[in-house]
Amino acid sequence: MFVIILTCIGFFLLCCVLSVRIVYYRWHTIARERKAQALRDTIVTALAELLSQPPPRVLPSSVEYREYITPIVDVMLHLVHGRAYGRKVLSATLLEYMTHVSGEARVRLEHIYTACGFMDEALQKLASPVWWERANAIRELRISRPLDALNPLCDMLMDANSDVVLEALYAVLDTGGVKMIPQIVRILPRMSQLEEMYIVDLCMRTGFECVEHILPLLNDERNDIKRFALHTLGAIHSVEHISVVLPFLGSNKHELVDAALDALGNIASDEATEEIEKLCFRSDPLLQAKATMALRRIGGARSVHILSAMLDDKDSNVRGAASNALAKLRLNQVFDSSSPSERLAYYKTRSFQSRGAL
Repeated sequence: MFVIILTCIGFFLLCCVLSVRIVYYRWHTIARERKAQALRDTIVTALAELLSQPPPRVLPSSVEYREYITPIVDVMLHLVHGRAYGRKVLSATLLEYMTHVSGEARVRLEHIYTACGFMDEALQKLASPVWWERANAIRELRISRPLDALNPLCDMLMDANSDVVLEALYAVLDTGGVKMIPQIVRILPRMSQLEEMYIVDLCMRTGFECVEHILPLLNDERNDIKRFALHTLGAIHSVEHISVVLPFLGSNKHELVDAALDALGNIASDEATEEIEKLCFRSDPLLQAKATMALRRIGGARSVHILSAMLDDKDSNVRGAASNALAKLRLNQVFDSSSPSERLAYYKTRSFQSRGAL
């Protein structure tokens, strides 16, 4: 009985100690967050006042510009001197400020960020053994966009951690632009689907500006780089370069033929129909099915004629793919040439036929 009472008292005291520690930790965290927010507000106010003064009309690399930046940097460092987490708050505030401004104001912030030593600190963190520290350092460099950091960021594309590689990819493209694409795809040992999607999306946003950097990749030794280049040309609908895509239909590599068919389907030019027709009657059901998908995207009377002929193919999968492609082409014709009431009637008829078939 005595042992039980002692055990209960000990458990009660342990709970009290833990409760006090939790309350103290929570109070300390709230107090620290409030101090950090107050420091952040002070930094923002000081930055707004200092940046309101017009800069000298000289190049940012000149001595006069550095003399203009130095007092601002001294004020920033004085604000955080001796404060817990002061430099961390200043770095985060400068990075956040950069995301909301552009033009000359952003250039000044970038110089302040570098002069405070944060860029050197971020470059040192790239060698950290902890992967999330490397990823955070890359994010900081991505926002500040220092051109001097391009080579170290490119080196991080060979990192063992996939998250770090993805962050490095974003940073290199945001800092160097589409001209970095050839260098990136050659450094990456093998592009993941997410990495390829991000690069292709950037190419779609930049349009034909990226074509001059993509075309040389079609002659690369690696098939995955050729496939990426074909996908990119298709994604940006580069009709002018359809002639460089067509030869890949005769490749002995299935992945290149698939990529070429996908690109031609996205470009949707009648010029490719004749070359795709040659694939439709090969003895390879997989290629034939891929060819039907490309013809469905291209459309037109010639595509309908080819797909109709494929309905007599000996392979059931090919016949099914051709039938499906023809049905979707007819559905597109209904949408393109009919009124809303006619479309509704078409759907009702199809629904009725489907229930009747069942």
